[in-house]
Amino acid sequence: LEESTEEARVMRERLAMAEKHSHELEQAGARAGSAQTSLKAKADKLKSELDDKNKLVESLKRQLSSSVKEKETMEKSHKQTESATGVKDVRLNRALEEVERYKRMMNEAKAANAEQAEAQRRTLDKVMGEKKKLSKQKTELLLGFKKQMKLIDILRRQLVHVQAAKLLSLTEEEFTRALELGETL
Repeated sequence: LEESTEEARVMRERLAMAEKHSHELEQAGARAGSAQTSLKAKADKLKSELDDKNKLVESLKRQLSSSVKEKETMEKSHKQTESATGVKDVRLNRALEEVERYKRMMNEAKAANAEQAEAQRRTLDKVMGEKKKLSKQKTELLLGFKKQMKLIDILRRQLVHVQAAKLLSLTEEEFTRALELGETL
């Protein structure tokens, strides 16, 4: 009986322990269930976030791909622009060289024109001097001609007077002879 009591007591203790353990297991199961629900919610939330992140990654990959293509296009365009700019720079340099050459030619032509204008001015001054000299000579010659004409006119008058005087002297001689003849007669 003692043994049975002892056995019953041990069994009761075991039963109490088993109930306690069962109660603890139920609580642990309830905690595990709530933890599982919480973990499932977290897992769903993380899965949703993962899906969002995957979508973001895909979007970023597309943007990156688009950016890489755009960069390549821009580099190609930049190279073409540099090439065109290089060609334009070469053309511009050639044009500037031509402008400088034309400026030199223009300056040389101006200098030649200035020299030619100076030579023409000197020639003109010389010609004008000659003209004045010739004009003075012409005036002097005209004065000389006028004087000569006056002298010729005077000489003609004198000639006329001399001839008239000669005629008169001849007439006078004839008159004297006629008088003398008339007296002799």
